[in-house]
Order: sequence, then structure tokens, then C-alpha cells
Amino acid sequence: MSLTVCTFAGHREVFLSSIEADIDCALEEIIQTDDDFIFYSGGMGEFDKKCESAV
Repeated sequence: MSLTVCTFAGHREVFLSSIEADIDCALEEIIQTDDDFIFYSGGMGEFDKKCESAV
């Protein structure tokens, strides 16, 4: 059994208006690669919060 590990790293402030769509697209690609996942987030700032919300 394989386990896909995903970490998020970004800025505290988000300046790109399309970032949520970019995060969703990246997550969809990851989900298509495996059946078992673990996601890590630093929990600091706007970018991490958007990633956490999307997961």
C-alpha cells in the first residue's frame, strides 16, 4: 500500500486571485494518483488556510 504525502508552502498573504482554482486543480491531480493521502499544513497565513479549506 502506498501513501501520498502532500505539504503546502506559501506566503501569509495571497495576491493571486486565481489561487483557489490553482489549489483545487493541484488537489485533483494528487487525488487521481493514489487512494491513500495525508496532507500537512503549517497553519500560518492566508495561503495555508485556503489549502486547508480545500482539502
